[in-house]
Amino acid sequence: MTKNDLIDCHDRIKPFIHNTPVLTSKLINDLTGADIYFKCENFQKMGAFKMRGAANAILKLSDEQKNNGVVTHSSGNHAQAISLAAKKIGIKSYIVMPSNAPEIKKIAVKSYGGQLIECEPNLAARETAAKKIVDSKGATFIHPSNNEDVIIGQGTSCKELIEEYNSFVIAGDRFLYRSNLPVVGFFGGGHTCLFNCRPIQKKTEGDEVFCRHERCAYWVRGLSDWNWHHVDHLCRT
Repeated sequence: MTKNDLIDCHDRIKPFIHNTPVLTSKLINDLTGADIYFKCENFQKMGAFKMRGAANAILKLSDEQKNNGVVTHSSGNHAQAISLAAKKIGIKSYIVMPSNAPEIKKIAVKSYGGQLIECEPNLAARETAAKKIVDSKGATFIHPSNNEDVIIGQGTSCKELIEEYNSFVIAGDRFLYRSNLPVVGFFGGGHTCLFNCRPIQKKTEGDEVFCRHERCAYWVRGLSDWNWHHVDHLCRT
């Protein structure tokens, strides 16, 4: 992925997303001794950054693929994002959700026009149900996270943050940050991928520090060289 790929992606999805606000808190700054910036993707359409990746993945499809619709499996946010993005782009969406998914998220999927298919609450059941739809409908499967178009779509959130604050600059084909203070992210797996989406490079001696809930450990097994911090009292989700 290059800077131009990210710029093109952002231009592509702008009609389908909000440029969400960045908020600050003097109280939190005083408590931490740092300047903290919150990129508020809870104000994004359907309530999460997942709208970015869903829109990009669908927009990248061929006309033939769009005609056959899309399918995904998800417990909530990606399910809602695919449903809403598909509705706005004008194609069908088939959403596989576990039977124990929150009822409010099932209602949202249906309100956005997604065709809801429930399955047993395990990964094998999700994948089997999604494959049946691919085989029977010809729909294109869009993975919730393991999809480059989804990942780069999520990365537009940090592009907006970088552009809004002058502690970050775009130089050449790389995003650089000026500060010698750490860049810290409190994320699950999907959002860490977008925040660390290359090309991002330190201009001085700053560190990239990522914090995640201890129950999210499975997806970082291949990232042992990253600077991980476990902060229990901030990660109760």
